[in-house]
Amino acid sequence: MKSHWFNVCTILLWFTCTASVAQYQEGFPYYMEGEYLRRIGQHERAISEFNKALQQEPANYSYLLARAQSELQLKRLDAALHSLQGALKIKNDLASAHALIAGIYRSRNEIEKATHHYEEAFNYETDLNKKVRYKILVVQKLIKDNNWAQAYQKIREAYAVAPQNEVVIYYLARLGNKIGKHSEVIEAISQIEDKISAWQPAQNAKYYYELGYAWYQLEEYEKAKQAWKKVDSGPYKAQLERFSPKYFCNLSVAYFRVYENELAQQYAERASKIEDTNTAAYVLLAQIAKRNANHSSAIASLQNALHSTTDRMKQLHLYIQLAELHCNAHQYNKAIQAAEEAQKISFAEPKTLLLRSVALYKTGDYKAVIEYLQTMLQNEQFDTSTTAEMNFLMGLAAKKAGNIQLAKQSFSIAGRSPLFKDAAQAELATMTVEAIE
Repeated sequence: MKSHWFNVCTILLWFTCTASVAQYQEGFPYYMEGEYLRRIGQHERAISEFNKALQQEPANYSYLLARAQSELQLKRLDAALHSLQGALKIKNDLASAHALIAGIYRSRNEIEKATHHYEEAFNYETDLNKKVRYKILVVQKLIKDNNWAQAYQKIREAYAVAPQNEVVIYYLARLGNKIGKHSEVIEAISQIEDKISAWQPAQNAKYYYELGYAWYQLEEYEKAKQAWKKVDSGPYKAQLERFSPKYFCNLSVAYFRVYENELAQQYAERASKIEDTNTAAYVLLAQIAKRNANHSSAIASLQNALHSTTDRMKQLHLYIQLAELHCNAHQYNKAIQAAEEAQKISFAEPKTLLLRSVALYKTGDYKAVIEYLQTMLQNEQFDTSTTAEMNFLMGLAAKKAGNIQLAKQSFSIAGRSPLFKDAAQAELATMTVEAIE
C-alpha cells in the first residue's frame, strides 16, 4: 500500500509539472488512480476509474485520452476510437489523439482516413521526430498509390521542418529524382554530405547513388562519376551498370538491329556524351548515318544485277540486299516484296525473315508481324541469336499492339541473349512500376 501511494504521488507530481495536463477538479483523484492502474497493466480497472473521473468532468480530454490508451491495450478499437474522437471534439489540436486514430484506421486498412489524421498529427505535433514520422507515413501511402508528385510535395513539408533529417532527405532524393527535381536533390544531399561521408558504405550508398543520379540527369557526367565512386555496397552498385557507355551501346545495337533508328542514335549519342573517347559509340553513329543515306542508286544497281542473272543462289543474296536497302530507304512494302522473292528460294533463311518481319513492323501492321513471327518460331528451328532477335521484335510489336502479356513473354526470351539482354530488360522495366524503398 505504501508503494501504491508513492506511485500515485509520483504521477501527481509529474502531472503538476506538465503543461499538457488539462485543468483538473473533482475527477482528478479517480484519474490518478486510473493512471496508476494503467501503468501496471490493470486496464479493466483503469477504465473503470477513468469513467468515474469522466462522470465528474465529462469535458476533460486528458481523461478520454487515458481511457483510450487502456482500451487500445485491450484491443477495443471501437471504444478507443470513440474516446479519441470525443477528446478531439473538446480539443482538436491533440496530436497524440490524431496519431492514435490514424493507427486504428491503418490497422483496418482505411488508409484515406488514416492519412488524414497523420496529416493532422503532423500539423499539431511539437516533437520533431514524431512530426517527421507522421509525414513519412503519409508519403509512403502516396508512393504506394504511385502519386509521386504529391508524395514529393509532402516530403518537402517534412524537409521544411527537419532539413537535416537523413530519412527525410533520402525520401526527398528518391522522389525528387523520379519527378525531375534533380537540382533540389543535389542541394538537399549536399547539406548532409559531411555527415554521411563518415558512415559505412552500406549506410551511405543509397545517398551517393541518388546524388550521382541527379548529376547524371543534368548531364554532369563527371560529377555523377565522382558521386558513384562512393557507391561501394549492395544493390546500388549493381545498378550503376545501367549508366555506363557500354550499356547504352548495347541498347543502341539492339534497336539498330530492328530498325528503330532514332532510339539507336539516341543511345549511341548518350554513350558518346558520357565518355567522349568511346569508339564503339562513334562506330554506331556512323552505321546509323550510313543507313540514313540516299540508297536510290544502290537499289537501281541491285535491280539491274537481278535481271542479269538466272543463278538462284546469286538471286537469293541480291534479294536479301535489296530488302535491306528498301528498309534503309523506308520503302517497307518493297522490302516485303524483295523478302518474299528471297523466301521463294530459301524459305527459312534467317536474315530474310528478319528483314520481312522488320518491314511488316515498320508499316505498323503489328498483328501481322506477331502472327508471322509466331508461325516461323513454331515451325522452324533457328540459332539462339536469331531466336532472340525475333522475340525482341515480337515484344516491340506486342507492346505497341497493347498485348502486354505477350510483350513480357517475348522480352523475357530475348533477354536470354547477351545481344538483347539490356534492351529487353529495359523494355520490361517500362512495363513494371518501380518500387521506392
